[in-house]
Amino acid sequence: MAIAPNVQGDRQPGEYHAGVNRRQFLVRAGVAAGASVALGDIAWGRPRRDTAPARSGLPAPGWTWDEVRRQFDLAPGLIHMSSFYLVSHPRLVRDAIAEHRRGLDENPLHYIEDNVVRFETAVRDAASAHLGARPDDLAMTDSTTMGLGLIYGGMKLRPGQEILTDTHDHIATTLALQYASSRTGATLRQVPLYAAPSEANAERIVETVARNL
Repeated sequence: MAIAPNVQGDRQPGEYHAGVNRRQFLVRAGVAAGASVALGDIAWGRPRRDTAPARSGLPAPGWTWDEVRRQFDLAPGLIHMSSFYLVSHPRLVRDAIAEHRRGLDENPLHYIEDNVVRFETAVRDAASAHLGARPDDLAMTDSTTMGLGLIYGGMKLRPGQEILTDTHDHIATTLALQYASSRTGATLRQVPLYAAPSEANAERIVETVARNL
């Protein structure tokens, strides 16, 4: 799940606006999968005593990294560094997924109808509190890729304008910007922010961006 800000900005009539109808549509489309993971002890509209996730599985205070690693079913003997792309679920999330899968398998229609509003509200409240925003300013999407596509696809661009980005970003960002530029006639320019990761620092990156503006 990704959170996309509902940016108002200075817009003219008819310009893109992530309004209530679109946001509600996206929420309804993605909340059953995204919100359910965050609320593992709720099912059928009420708590189920026998299937609440085992919260005792969390590492105790003073935990070690080995204890944290044991929360994941990752293959031993490997160093997993792909969490930016695909990630293994910790025990609590696995338990929540299993719980909600049971509810959906037993009665898909009623499970969603009984829970979707509460799931939506709880997730938006938690996310807005974490971000320091208002719940109504957030729209939930199925994924970061969808969120990027909505944001970049909604930019009001025109021929003669340029999109400046870097060469290090995720492919979802690159493709979304390519589609936006080809659709609007704007140009897309990518610049490297550093020659080698070991030499990267905030000051040099800012200088590179400023030099290319």
